[in-house]
Amino acid sequence: MRKFITIIFLLIAIVSNAQNYFVRSLMTKGNTPPEITASTFEASYTYTDAEDDFESNAKPQVVALSITGNPIVGQTLTASWTFFSPSLYSQGTHLYQWYRSDQDGTNRAAIGGATNSTYVLVDDDQDKQIDVEVTAVQTAATPANGNPESDTEVSPTVYVPPFFGNITYFGSASNVADNGTNTTAPTSITPPSSMQDGDLVVVVLQHRGATNTFSVSTNGGQSWTGLGYFTGTNAESEIFWCRFDGTWDTNPQFTKTTGASAFSAIMHVFRPTETSNTWVIDGSFVSSTFTAGSSPFVKTIPSQSITQVATVTVVGWMTGDDNTWGNLSGVDWFTPGSDQYRNLGGSDQSATFAYKIQYETTGSGDVSKEQLTLGGDAGIYFWFTMHEQ
Repeated sequence: MRKFITIIFLLIAIVSNAQNYFVRSLMTKGNTPPEITASTFEASYTYTDAEDDFESNAKPQVVALSITGNPIVGQTLTASWTFFSPSLYSQGTHLYQWYRSDQDGTNRAAIGGATNSTYVLVDDDQDKQIDVEVTAVQTAATPANGNPESDTEVSPTVYVPPFFGNITYFGSASNVADNGTNTTAPTSITPPSSMQDGDLVVVVLQHRGATNTFSVSTNGGQSWTGLGYFTGTNAESEIFWCRFDGTWDTNPQFTKTTGASAFSAIMHVFRPTETSNTWVIDGSFVSSTFTAGSSPFVKTIPSQSITQVATVTVVGWMTGDDNTWGNLSGVDWFTPGSDQYRNLGGSDQSATFAYKIQYETTGSGDVSKEQLTLGGDAGIYFWFTMHEQ
């Protein structure tokens, strides 16, 4: 009976020892499992104090270090990573240092003052590679065996492209001028003087009706792109744009297919940072309608997303009445040209515009204008954004 009890005790000891080693082996690298001798039911493996010291003082780890954020001047980059302590210590105060290098990776140097987990890109970062060095720190006691309490890793680099940052509104022209009369087509526009290669030219055609097809009848030596026809109560429109090539061989002309009501052509011109830059539409052209509403007759175009930097957003409101407009509201929105463009020909109409130049990929923000005289008319609006590259 005593032999049976002893054998059970030894078996329990062996199983307990094996389980204990299995748990310890998850925390300790490089150990060989204990040798268990079946004939004697004894384990020949013995743990040492040094191994316990190693387990309790393993260095922390910087796991999956990367840089997140839009690598554009003015935007914020973030060192994204995960802290791991094999010894289960808490996080200490981690250390950060951001670096800038040439495009080919040479001349890497620490950026002065850039010692936080985030970094806001500046002009000097244009056409450069950016990386971050992260040192993970844990709140551990002084290691008994000289094992470090920190681990330093360097992130992959991100490239910061040259920044386009000086788009300006240049000027406007129209046929007809505000409060003029025109019903005929084709109708021509005399562009603003002193335009230069690379300018963005936007032409808005408006007619009181809902049955027309608009087109460019004389291109003036330019290559025009239409953004789409849209219509609403007593108003229809289409937008055309081009990148000016530096020379008008004649004034451009625009036409409609039918109708003797008011027909207007309004041109707005924007200048890029460099004459060699090109223009590309950012996202989609948006158009919709608005109702007559009640006083005060404020018509709001809701914010739209901006996915590129260095953009100009152009919006417009149009009605089938000779409204005057005022009280533009919205952060950093401005009115190009006249406060409104009224056309008294036939059944009259009115249009007004706003633009916003920005260098970040946030939304455009809401923009509103108020119908003043003859307020309370329904109409149509449009919204689109161009970015230079």
